[in-house]
Amino acid sequence: MKAIVFFFLLSPVYLLQTDKQLNVATRTMARRIYPGFALKSEDSILVYKGNRYLIWTKEYFNENGEIKRAIVNHDIDYMDWSREEMLKDKFFFKNYELDPFINVIILNNNQLKINTAQAHIDFIHNPKKKIWYSIPGKKDILYQIVYR
Repeated sequence: MKAIVFFFLLSPVYLLQTDKQLNVATRTMARRIYPGFALKSEDSILVYKGNRYLIWTKEYFNENGEIKRAIVNHDIDYMDWSREEMLKDKFFFKNYELDPFINVIILNNNQLKINTAQAHIDFIHNPKKKIWYSIPGKKDILYQIVYR
C-alpha cells in the first residue's frame, strides 16, 4: 500500500520533468593554443581550466534563435558580419561552420543537444548563465554558450 501511495505522489513530478530548452544569446568557439603558437596583437584569448584558447568565432542570436551577427577570426583581423551580409553569400554558413539558427536543449548534467548534434557539457555556471561544452572528436575545440 505504501508503495502505491509513494508512486502516485511522485508520478506527477516524474511526468513534469522535461529537457530544458535554452534561449542562447551568444556562442563562442575557441581553439586550444599550444606552446610556440604565435598570436597576433588583435587575437582574443579565452582561458579555461588552465588552458589557453584562441577565440575563432563569436555568434550573436536573437530571442528566436536566429543568428543576427557573427565575428570570425581571419588572417589579418576579426571580421564582423551582419545577418544581411551573411545571407548574401549562400555558402557563408558552410564555409565558416556556423549555424543560421540555434536550438539548445540540456538533456542531462552531462549532455546537451545543439540543433541535431549531441555535445558533452564540461561546466555549467548558473549564476553567470554560461555553459562550456565540447563535441566528441574535436578535443582541441571549446565552445561557450551564454544564455538568457
